[in-house]
Amino acid sequence: MTHHRPDPRSPRGDDMAPLPEGISSAVAAADGGRAIKLSAQALVIGTGAGGAAAFCALAEAGVDVLAVELGSHVAPELMSGRSSTTWPSLLAEAGGRGSEDFGVTVFQGRGVGGSTLLSSNLAHRPPTPILQHWADRWGLTELASARFTDRLAAMERTMGVAPIDPALVNTNNQKLLDGMQRLGYAGGLMRHSREGCRASGLCALGCPNDAKLNAARVHIPRALKAGGRLLVEARVDRVQRAGDAVCGVSGYAVDPRTRIDVAPFVIHAPLVIVAGGASASFSILRRSYLPDPHGLAGNNLHLNPSAAVIGIFDGPDDEPVRGWLGLPQAVECTELFDPTPGSQRRVWLASGFAHPALMALSLPGFGPELAAMMRLYPRMASIHVLVHDQTSGRIVTDRGERVHMRYRLDEGDLQQLALGMREAARLLLAAGARRVLFPLSPPLWIANEDDLHTIDADNLGPHNPRLTSTNPSSTLWMGLDPASSVVDPHGAHHHCPGLFIADASLLPTSLGLPPQLLIATLGHMVAEAAASTL
Repeated sequence: MTHHRPDPRSPRGDDMAPLPEGISSAVAAADGGRAIKLSAQALVIGTGAGGAAAFCALAEAGVDVLAVELGSHVAPELMSGRSSTTWPSLLAEAGGRGSEDFGVTVFQGRGVGGSTLLSSNLAHRPPTPILQHWADRWGLTELASARFTDRLAAMERTMGVAPIDPALVNTNNQKLLDGMQRLGYAGGLMRHSREGCRASGLCALGCPNDAKLNAARVHIPRALKAGGRLLVEARVDRVQRAGDAVCGVSGYAVDPRTRIDVAPFVIHAPLVIVAGGASASFSILRRSYLPDPHGLAGNNLHLNPSAAVIGIFDGPDDEPVRGWLGLPQAVECTELFDPTPGSQRRVWLASGFAHPALMALSLPGFGPELAAMMRLYPRMASIHVLVHDQTSGRIVTDRGERVHMRYRLDEGDLQQLALGMREAARLLLAAGARRVLFPLSPPLWIANEDDLHTIDADNLGPHNPRLTSTNPSSTLWMGLDPASSVVDPHGAHHHCPGLFIADASLLPTSLGLPPQLLIATLGHMVAEAAASTL
């Protein structure tokens, strides 16, 4: 994909680069409010991991396919590495999306590449016990087959998945490795997909070096080269039907700065693949008044929420950690992660570090208290505690981009969160931390293992600690039985011919791990099934 310097004559503004060939702007096409009418054999809504893979598979199969993206195309050189500019341009609701009580902040991407623009591009295969559970409970036998393992391997080759180079392990990651070695805990270096990484530490703010082998760099260029078309700055409002079957979509061109609707559009297509993410995809279906005889769609929301535990290395002989330098996530601890159904060890621990704005958001307190904590920033090492949640929430729709998520961790998941936070602290202390900060309100500090018992489910709850999520899933899950699932095992809607789903909505449960590889693989599989119906 060719990138250009910003053109001040661009109708989309002086800080927006001209679009690469094959990508067009709905705002520019509207030309001052004119309605837009387009057609294609197939339409893909959303260009994240699943949508981009589906877009690519259809285009390379010779299908006349058009993809629609709510966000803009943002060239890597325009990714500034500053939260003040990145969040408004690359995050849904400018980074303000979350559960209704704001106990969980949910980061979802908007733009060509979706959430893959902001991810660490970690590549985990789905755990075998989870795939087998899905096969036993929902009839998804193909996902537990050797054929699907081959699909995962093929996607790994496409995405250039490889073990993380030990040379990219920075001090923050090394602290987790040190703690695991001293405690004898399982884990090690992860795998990811990147090429030409300069270890700038800006993964969560896009990549100005264009080193991630993500949807924007891998699948989108291939789809465009094969003849696919991409319309950006276009929000799909509803799926249109002729009788029972889909016949296209309608929506609005959206100004990328003001988020104001500029002009309506209609796209005619006998095949529609919805891949807007677990929240937006359901919202589109709900606004479309599609049949849902068992009232399933939008329920079963999983967030795989996470909290940070922070070690302070401020002894007289301690060197600064400077965790912002280098690859943010390279190491995982799997000691507490047993994805077998019914397990009471459902916690995945990973190294991670936040740029200053997100770190300040994660810490408790205000004013002088918060300032005092942030002065320790160079001496901090952090571990992310992710819960493979059994909690089930739901999505409530709103017009436009707004999404309401009703979600609050149940007692069992709070106990898992407490377990993970205690063990993260144990690892940091073993690595040499002088003290550990639990970001509760009020903040809780400990200096030795004897105090770990102070963290239990009783002192955790909404906003305590502040939780984040980058992996919402499961709201339009797949299965054989229309009475207990929304789509079939190949992503086809049970009650609306011509409509498919190709994103994290498909997962019947939380995965407990970064799902990017699985979602891309499912997107490709769904596209194959959809193309066979044309």
